[in-house]
Amino acid sequence: MSSLFPVLGLFISLLVRVVLVLKNIDYGLALLICSLILSVFSGFSLRQFEADFVSTTKDYNTYELALVISLIPILASFMKKTGMIDWLIAGIKGFIFGRAVLSILPALLGVLSMPGGAYTLCTADR
Repeated sequence: MSSLFPVLGLFISLLVRVVLVLKNIDYGLALLICSLILSVFSGFSLRQFEADFVSTTKDYNTYELALVISLIPILASFMKKTGMIDWLIAGIKGFIFGRAVLSILPALLGVLSMPGGAYTLCTADR
């Protein structure tokens, strides 16, 4: 039965995240609360959670990832203003026909970070 606790914690943390976001709680704070819930259900102690949190905030890679993700909207804006997104879509439609384009475009833009690919694709429609 104890092997079901992490799964139960996952569902509870997802539910709590949805409720917190619907109540206009900051998304970062909601994710922090949900990660705490998930860690408790997975058997982590609060001391382990604190140690992992501190080591993550001190890690250089965390700041590098945050910088890269924050630069993605700038890249998307440049691609939109220069017409690169339209050029990319037209080029792909030139050799892939039909609905396959709908599945290929997100995969190609996925070479950016996950949020970047989604953001870039969403700005292509504007």
